[in-house]
Amino acid sequence: MILTNQETPAGSAARGPIYAAVIEAFRTDPALTHEAVADRAGVSLPALRLRWPAIADLLMEALVAGCFPTPPDPGELGLREELVAFISDLLREQALHHDLMTALAARLPVDPELNRAYRRRIILPRNEVAKRIVGRAVLRGEVDPDADLDLAFSAVPAYLGYRMALLDPVSDPGAAERLADRLVLPLLRRCRPL
Repeated sequence: MILTNQETPAGSAARGPIYAAVIEAFRTDPALTHEAVADRAGVSLPALRLRWPAIADLLMEALVAGCFPTPPDPGELGLREELVAFISDLLREQALHHDLMTALAARLPVDPELNRAYRRRIILPRNEVAKRIVGRAVLRGEVDPDADLDLAFSAVPAYLGYRMALLDPVSDPGAAERLADRLVLPLLRRCRPL
């Protein structure tokens, strides 16, 4: 199938079906190929390769557009409330798209290109939101300026990865509050020696 200029995968009207096709192809076989996506989407393989030379970039673009948009910055609510809002978004994503998270977890260690695209399109934007939340809290005096931010930023994704490995997504309503109160806030606040 040859596409006209108006039907090329670069056109926004064509992206929706292509995004749906890449996500479904990834669900079926995480070792994703351009051929599988072109076949599912009914688009020209050369046009698809021209627009997305790296299949990992296409997958990440589709996942960000349809499943994992960058969580919004909750704004000036205070550290705990901002963390709860941010963590709630992450938990919602995991519960809604557990199958995709599991497939990604299996592919990321063995696919360096996908790993780089995942870090660039999924992890870094979330880290930027988290840094803004913590940056505001530092200015308000709510966070120890010497806190290990890398450890704090890794705590929730590590917990979610653990639950994903157990095939047990976190879905109870109080989970975001517990994760903020018992895991993240203690890492950000000054601990007093016993």
